[in-house]
Amino acid sequence: MALESYFNKDRINIKNLSLKKLERRFQPVFDLAKEITDDDYEGLKKELAEYRQVGSLALVFTALESVKILNSDKLSQFTWPDIDWKAMRNELVSSRKAKSWSDVSIIAREMKLTFPEKSAKIRLTQDDWEKMRQTLEGYRANGNWHAFSQHALAMKITLPKKFSAIELQPDDFLGMIEQLKEYRNNKQMDRSFSALLVAIKILFPERFDEVGPTNDEWYIMKEKLKDLRKMNFMISFFPYAADMKILAMEGIKITKNGLEETQNTKRNLQEQSFSLPETRKF
Repeated sequence: MALESYFNKDRINIKNLSLKKLERRFQPVFDLAKEITDDDYEGLKKELAEYRQVGSLALVFTALESVKILNSDKLSQFTWPDIDWKAMRNELVSSRKAKSWSDVSIIAREMKLTFPEKSAKIRLTQDDWEKMRQTLEGYRANGNWHAFSQHALAMKITLPKKFSAIELQPDDFLGMIEQLKEYRNNKQMDRSFSALLVAIKILFPERFDEVGPTNDEWYIMKEKLKDLRKMNFMISFFPYAADMKILAMEGIKITKNGLEETQNTKRNLQEQSFSLPETRKF
């Protein structure tokens, strides 16, 4: 579950920003009934059995979280709640002992989203939170914007009220869109691309319309999903599909039950203006 490291050498100077009105971007649509088949679920069952057998639990946890996001009614077919919860707890404790705070945050997020009814039992300490906050500051200082985005996202989902005390900066958004621009320039529409978009959508919901996927990019992502199916790579197919479902949501609210879709009341861009670099292109 190691996070990618990215150093942004050409940081944007926020003094050079100007106001610019934007048109509403393409709104993606993800039809669960069309995009996920019964054969896909059966394929995942087989792969999960194999990954459990060899002890690749990190991949198992991510897949279970993805199933919960996509179709919570299906989760009972893939998990033994008490056993998997205990395994997640053990992984969290191991990551804590190893002082791998990015892993602690991601495991805690997976625990909450997969088993929201048990989330009160995650029991992150104040010291855990402080270490995670320091890790976030480190990613910010070093310009590791992909790692920053995933760590901040996990913290916000796990403990949204506590995260509200952390002030995200304009430079954080700019750093993430610079990383996103690099993915776009490289035609890299893989899980790194989708996961970063998800983070931006939840961390900066009022600005997501500036950087969300285009019609062409969404088509590429749907083809990528088909390719993962053809390769029988369900362990990657489902997390990618879950990202796409989140990206297609109108708005997102973090609740004790996980992520819930809402109507986004901030999408009337005719009444808003945003600070953007004049030369930014997507």
